[in-house]
Amino acid sequence: MLTTVSQLTQTFPGTTYLAYLSLPISYAYMIFWAATVTFADRLNAPAPIGIFLIFSFYWVAQVIKNVVHVSVSGTFASWYFLSGTTGLPPNPTLGAFKRATTTSFGSICFGSLIVAALQTIRALLRGARNERNGLLVLIVDCLIGWIDSLVQYFNVYAFTQVAIYGKTYCRAAKDTWALVKSHGIEAIINDNLISGVLTMGCFLGGIFTAIFGGIIGRLIVEQYWGTCAVAGFIIGFVMLLMTMEVINSGVACIFVCFASDPEALRRNDPNLYNAFKATYSNYLDF
Repeated sequence: MLTTVSQLTQTFPGTTYLAYLSLPISYAYMIFWAATVTFADRLNAPAPIGIFLIFSFYWVAQVIKNVVHVSVSGTFASWYFLSGTTGLPPNPTLGAFKRATTTSFGSICFGSLIVAALQTIRALLRGARNERNGLLVLIVDCLIGWIDSLVQYFNVYAFTQVAIYGKTYCRAAKDTWALVKSHGIEAIINDNLISGVLTMGCFLGGIFTAIFGGIIGRLIVEQYWGTCAVAGFIIGFVMLLMTMEVINSGVACIFVCFASDPEALRRNDPNLYNAFKATYSNYLDF
């Protein structure tokens, strides 16, 4: 899977460019949000305003992330179903991005809203924790955190359905659950260790850029070499993380597409199809 998806990101470099483009957009919103919070604090804004600001931060962050995911998934779906035919557009990433920011944007916002609401509740619970209710708040926070992780995990595949077929979020969520239960694809999803591998790769890449930044800092501004090393780690980690999100989206898309139409994968990538068949012949109906 890593080999196939990595090769496809080179075939469709627009997926990586889109991920990097989301970085300055996210940073610009963070600056705007921080300025708004400072302004609200100076005006002694009431509590509901503060809650809304927290919610808006999580919501916008989720929307930006999921727009990238839907765009990348749409690109990989175009390859999966249209590769080798005249129907494959020359730049499928552009078309997928247009759909993600127009016809599918409402579904992205709605699915992101659910996650943002859970994350806002968790943030409020942490702020309300004290010695009296510390244990109770901790238990509730753990439960909501578990639900949040489950929803985010499920959203990856639901938004993949949105990207492939242009479904509404609610319809995509129902169809994703039905697809998982009826095709045995949960066996593949449960064995997906790729996200852990990619996270480790980001961490190792961050260490490498931290060493590089520290060396440059030692040569140029010796007294700030530690700061340069930390900045190098953050830059390397974040840049690699955005790239790895593209890989994660591609993997999720191929899983969903394979559950829908295994024969298309046999036509496009016989080696990957045979690997699926050899590994999951006891779970899937080939």
